[in-house]
Amino acid sequence: MKTIQIKFKTLFFALLVGLIFTGCSKDDEQNTTSNLDQIQGIWTRVGGNHPANNGMVIKLENNSGVVIDKAASNSSEIAIGDIKWKDIVANGNMKYRYQELGSDRNYYPASMELGVDDTLRISVDAQPGAGFIQKWVQNPSPSVEPILLNCNSFQSNDPDAILLLENNNDGVDYIIDCVIAVEVDLKIQPGVVIEFASNAGMDIKESGSLSAVGSANSPIVFRGKTATPGFWSVLHFDSNNPNNELNYVSIADGGGSNSYNNASIWVNDNNSGQLTFKNSTIKNSKGYGLLVEGNASIPNFSNNTFSNNGDAPLDISMLNIGSLDAASNYGDGNTKNYVSVNSSNVNQPQVIKSINVPYLIKGNSNIKDNLTLNPGVQFLMASGASIDVNSSGSIHAIGTSSDPISIKGEVDAVGYWGVIHVDSNNPLNEFAFVNIKNGGSLGSFDYSSIWVNDNNNGAFIMNDCSISDSYSWGLFVENGASMTPSTKNGVESTNTFINNGSGTNANCTDGCTVYFE
Repeated sequence: MKTIQIKFKTLFFALLVGLIFTGCSKDDEQNTTSNLDQIQGIWTRVGGNHPANNGMVIKLENNSGVVIDKAASNSSEIAIGDIKWKDIVANGNMKYRYQELGSDRNYYPASMELGVDDTLRISVDAQPGAGFIQKWVQNPSPSVEPILLNCNSFQSNDPDAILLLENNNDGVDYIIDCVIAVEVDLKIQPGVVIEFASNAGMDIKESGSLSAVGSANSPIVFRGKTATPGFWSVLHFDSNNPNNELNYVSIADGGGSNSYNNASIWVNDNNSGQLTFKNSTIKNSKGYGLLVEGNASIPNFSNNTFSNNGDAPLDISMLNIGSLDAASNYGDGNTKNYVSVNSSNVNQPQVIKSINVPYLIKGNSNIKDNLTLNPGVQFLMASGASIDVNSSGSIHAIGTSSDPISIKGEVDAVGYWGVIHVDSNNPLNEFAFVNIKNGGSLGSFDYSSIWVNDNNNGAFIMNDCSISDSYSWGLFVENGASMTPSTKNGVESTNTFINNGSGTNANCTDGCTVYFE
């Protein structure tokens, strides 16, 4: 019985040891494979104890290195096709053992080490190479000439139309020397570099789309052959295909077309064009970086940078103002330090984020849905600009004492812009911690900065705000409209009024603060 127990214990121990070594062998095999990945490729000898061997080229695949070119002065003992290095195994971090083919056609034990400078250092154990170090450098990928794209490359009626632009080499992949129409669903691989000749561009038609999705390590590049603002024309999106996307893309040197307001990217509203724009950069444009016209849209916009453009970073409509995100950088050396916002009918909810530049509000926008201003938002109002809150809309601007909302003139002048006209009884109509300045240019609203209309039983709440430099009244409340606080004294006690009523034709009295009709 005792003998059986001893045999059983011996067998169990042997199995356990076998499992441990098997597991280690698998780990070692995985680590060896992983380490060998670091040295795969083509290597050229540049130094060692036999200068005649310098210039030899070896292609290392898996665990062997084959001679693909020998040095010009090298003896005939080493030939193209010889396995110069064989049985390579990892022997530590970036260190390797292997067998080296000598000039006598025999193999000798040797060591490799991949240095911090990415050179391969080799030493052979046996004489005459013992004690000497060979130095090898890795060859770059072979260069491929850029492809000049035919101006009809992306025609929908062409069965051979190009649908994919591939990353062919480490430099420029494609050259475009015309305004090339894209009528197909075109995709561009990560890492592709496209250079435009003078006045060239891409016109994404209604039937087509452009999907250029790179990565953080391998962005897609659109640039001019010369790094001059406006050297090439524009990326024009006249398509509302949801596949239209620029993600991890760099766009430089565009904006050469006056027809597109010298923007590098134009999203047209003829066909309700749309573009997803993320993790990308527009720089060195002659005019705007990105122009989104009227009812066109940018449904997914995030984490972009606008640098050194010749006008404002963006030109959009009020209908798209809520699409902009707070994480993007809009203020990196652009000539005009604001986002340009054109008037429109706002028939979708918009939540306006605080960004690192002001919004320049132009024209008269009709608010037909909910418009929300987050704390810290800055509006610069262009000359005569107004915000008209229709019966179906609302305006909700709630700042904080430490992060107030600002609505003031582009120029600091009395009565520079029009009015905020509240013709809605929506309970969301409310201002708190908002600073309003330079309004009241419209005589039809008694030159006031805020007018609460009674046509639709307009309603408005205002606390902890300031109104200053109005042409006439700071706040005008029509008879039949609803105001909270509901009295002149109440409004004055919870808000601040400074220097209102200094316009030439102002007809206000009693400090020109608030008027209840």
